[in-house]
Amino acid sequence: MLDFPVELPNFTIKETSNTFTVDMDGQKVNYKLAGQNKLDLNKAGIQYTEVDIVRWLDQQVYQPDITQGEMIGYLTRLVSHLLTEKGCSLTALYRARFQLARSIQKRVQFLRSSAVKTSYQDSLFGSHAEVSASMAFSYDFKPGFYPANPPYYSGRYQFQKHYYDKIEDLKADGEEFMCAQIIDSLPPVKHWIRNLVKKPHAAFWLPLSDAKFYPDFIVELNDGRMLVVEYKGEAYKSNDDSKEKNAVGQLWASKSNGQCLFLMAVMQDDRGRGVMQQLVDVISG
Repeated sequence: MLDFPVELPNFTIKETSNTFTVDMDGQKVNYKLAGQNKLDLNKAGIQYTEVDIVRWLDQQVYQPDITQGEMIGYLTRLVSHLLTEKGCSLTALYRARFQLARSIQKRVQFLRSSAVKTSYQDSLFGSHAEVSASMAFSYDFKPGFYPANPPYYSGRYQFQKHYYDKIEDLKADGEEFMCAQIIDSLPPVKHWIRNLVKKPHAAFWLPLSDAKFYPDFIVELNDGRMLVVEYKGEAYKSNDDSKEKNAVGQLWASKSNGQCLFLMAVMQDDRGRGVMQQLVDVISG
């Protein structure tokens, strides 16, 4: 925590107050705006000190993976920053302490996520990263190793090369279905599966910074190589999630000594190639 700058971008204190006059007109109550005079509560005295606010915040934003000493150090710097550099008064911070605590919790979550991603990038893509891939860590095509759950594929098109009788979670139309059809039709393909999701013991996955990546299709080629295909629709092909998946997939393939291939397939890539040509090209090398 102490390595990060003490910033709280989403925390602001906005105070407004209006004055109304109220009078009785028979049995009817009337009121009107008398003015927009603000009562400056920041000048009101309180018994809380800066240390008291830090201690109170420490109780509210407790994190099991951050020591109390480290958290108090961070909160002390943060409160001092709000008072001296942001111009907040001690009274204003005290009145907005619950809002402040919520903002700090969100900030801690953001910093934790940033730290995880930085560590992930360094471990896989850093100058001293040691990454390896081999067929020993690929998918094992064997009978009874596909604990699929419904919904199953129920379309009229009959796939010839899916390794198992049932296909989990594949619709009978759409771009992903079309990609499966093309994979099934390619002569170099020996067999393939629609990959399972969130079943790491029976599926193929690659590590992401905060989750496991389960690509859509796992393919064994006739020459023994393994091809992993992730299909992305137009709306998702360039977002950060797709970029991270593509990066780790390409890294995995590049470390396999030519035994593993990875393709993030799209309807049409930047070179104008359709899905079939993308698949043909990645297989042919």
